[in-house]
Amino acid sequence: MPCKVIITRDFDHLSEVAARFIQERIKQHLAQHGQFNLGLATGSSPTGVYKHLAKTFNRGELDATQVRSFNLDEYIGLPGANAQMRALHPESYCFFMVQELFGLLRRKFSCTQVPCGNLVDPARLTRAEPLSGASARQLTTDPGHRVLRTHGDGDGGLFTGILVRYLALAARSPDLSPTARARAQALVEGTADAFWSGRQVRSFPRRFGMPSAPITVFSPDPAVPAERSQPDGIPLVLAGDFNASADHPGYRQVADGLVDAHRAVGAGWVRTWPLGRRSDGRSSPRRRSTASSSVALRRHRPRYRKTRAGKPC
Repeated sequence: MPCKVIITRDFDHLSEVAARFIQERIKQHLAQHGQFNLGLATGSSPTGVYKHLAKTFNRGELDATQVRSFNLDEYIGLPGANAQMRALHPESYCFFMVQELFGLLRRKFSCTQVPCGNLVDPARLTRAEPLSGASARQLTTDPGHRVLRTHGDGDGGLFTGILVRYLALAARSPDLSPTARARAQALVEGTADAFWSGRQVRSFPRRFGMPSAPITVFSPDPAVPAERSQPDGIPLVLAGDFNASADHPGYRQVADGLVDAHRAVGAGWVRTWPLGRRSDGRSSPRRRSTASSSVALRRHRPRYRKTRAGKPC
């Protein structure tokens, strides 16, 4: 599926552009259906978007009472004698959403759904029975209905990870029927077994003074073995906070043979921490770098780069 990449100046500009996109989708959907379901992602990345959306609702450009919101996550095991006290705990995701979005709205959403973080909520347990069955019927890829469709990486993969976590909890819940527990357990174990059986162990030669070691490669799709989904020579992007200097033997071994995606477009690299540790973006020669930027957040300076498959850098 084609993907449109939009280069933005900074975090606030990115948030503004994303908020405008969401606002247009809400307007279009409300014009046709009169109700919009808004899925809210976990983490702090959307906080800028939340603030722009709140301003739009408060200006009256959108009617908050026609919107229902849904969050997928909540922490389990927070202190508190009841669900309300746990929801108000400063570390709860419900409290976070009140601070970052819900509390900013002058007119509230018609409904907000945030998990309560309680493993023994009877109302939710009654829904877990049919949902585990629906997952087996509609979200599996094998004839035995034991291997979940993982949707690759990105938000789809995140959803699958959240689903598996709740299925694992359902498999151990004494309040569910034996049939539902066995079905949830089969989905978790079947998916894990498919990942494990499809793995491939590859050799990693000794370089830069670092010892050689086998590497276990997993497929992003449990239905396709790693040997087929991750063949040698496929385009690769390696990004992360390596916490190592550029001349560290371990970093050199990992980055050897890859192209510095930032330097390829003339950006070079910056010190992301006072000690000069490296937050990097590198890619294989089959991915061409086209843009690079850095954004300062507290002491850390994340790096962003845009690549595309094609001619070598």
